[in-house]
This record gives sequence, C-alpha cells and structure tokens, in this order.
Amino acid sequence: MYGISTRVGAGFIETIHRVISAFQTEGFGIQGGSEVVSAQLRSRLAINDDPYPKLGACSLQFSYQAIGPVRKFSLLSPCNVVVRETEDGSTRILFMNSLPTSDLANDPRALSMASVVRVKLGRVIESLRE
Repeated sequence: MYGISTRVGAGFIETIHRVISAFQTEGFGIQGGSEVVSAQLRSRLAINDDPYPKLGACSLQFSYQAIGPVRKFSLLSPCNVVVRETEDGSTRILFMNSLPTSDLANDPRALSMASVVRVKLGRVIESLRE
C-alpha cells in the first residue's frame, strides 16, 4: 500500500495543528500551509473547493542521508501530507508510505532508511488517533 491514512474526530484546523506537532515531534520539518493548494485551485482553475492543504513533512537528516549514498532516492522521498475534511465532520490525514517508494531505488540502504521513516510515520499516526 503506497499511502497511509487515518481519520480523527477533531475539526479541520485542530487536526492541522496536531499533524504539524506530531511530525515535528518525530523530527520532521513542515513546509506549506492550509491554503496553498486551495488558493492555486481558485486562482488557476476557478475551483472553489473545500480546503485542501498539502503539507511537506521532511526530515533534513533523512534527506541528507538519502542524497549521500543513493542520490536518486531523494527524488522518491515521501514528504506529502494531505488533510481533508470529510462529509461526516471528521478529518482524514493521508501521507505516503516510505517502504514502497524505497523499492524503486533498488538499493538496500534506501530500504533501511525507509524502514526507519516508516516507524516514525507509524508513531505519527498513533499520536493522531489518541
């Protein structure tokens, strides 16, 4: 499975704050914001859809490790995080599973790094479910 997701009962804005905090706790920096994709949809395509934040959650440490031994692996780094409101009022959080993308690098070092990242992502998910 290439994606990981969970649904939480918290509201949209609270969930974004919780997502950012959970990723930061695991050593990931966050780039982007809650209006980035929505603003582009409105300005470029005249679509006024629900908020659709796409956050970048990246670890400089893992990025640097990937760029060193497996330069092409940095292209595959799973940094995208999406937060969506659902029709029932809950909020869904989706992000990439690092393990399937590491297979594309065809290098055991990439799998090793992806395994460590996957454990961190698992802790993020668990903290959001609490």
